This record gives sequence, structure tokens and C-alpha cells, in this order.
Amino acid sequence: MCWSAPADDLTNWTFEGVIFKKSDDPNYETEVDLLAPDAICGPDGRYYLYYFTSKMDKLGVAVCATPAGHWRCMFFGRKNTYFRIRIRIDV
Repeated sequence: MCWSAPADDLTNWTFEGVIFKKSDDPNYETEVDLLAPDAICGPDGRYYLYYFTSKMDKLGVAVCATPAGHWRCMFFGRKNTYFRIRIRIDV
């Protein structure tokens, strides 16, 4: 589920609904859940959604033009690859 608000007005929130289902993940497994999601706006203006699987062994990253838009998986792999992704996005 997602709520969004403009950065200059954090009093007016909009409910965006479910923005990413576990079936949207390319390695979808029915017995695995997606945990600890977080999204940031990258320097390129796109949004990046990070999440772990409930087995805590893999990290997924999806990208989108808007927080509520259609997310596209761009990476799914071992969690120790997180730092390479973070550097690439934050630089």
C-alpha cells in the first residue's frame, strides 16, 4: 500500500493503493513474502523501490517514474549486492 504527498505539503496525503504485488517480482514464489520496502527518488528523477524476501536472502529493486505508477523490476539478487546498487543510484 502506498500513500504519497508533495514534499512541500506533508499535510495532504493521497492513498495510491497497492503499487507493487509480490507477483510483480520476476522470482515470484507463493510461499515467500516481500518485506521492509523502502522507496527513494534518485538523482535521475526516477523512484527506486527496495525490498527483501521473507527468507531474507535476496534484495529486489524496482524502478518507476512516479511513486504510484507501474513499477518495473530492474534487479533481484543476493542482499550483499546492495552496496553496489546504492552507489550507482546515489552518485
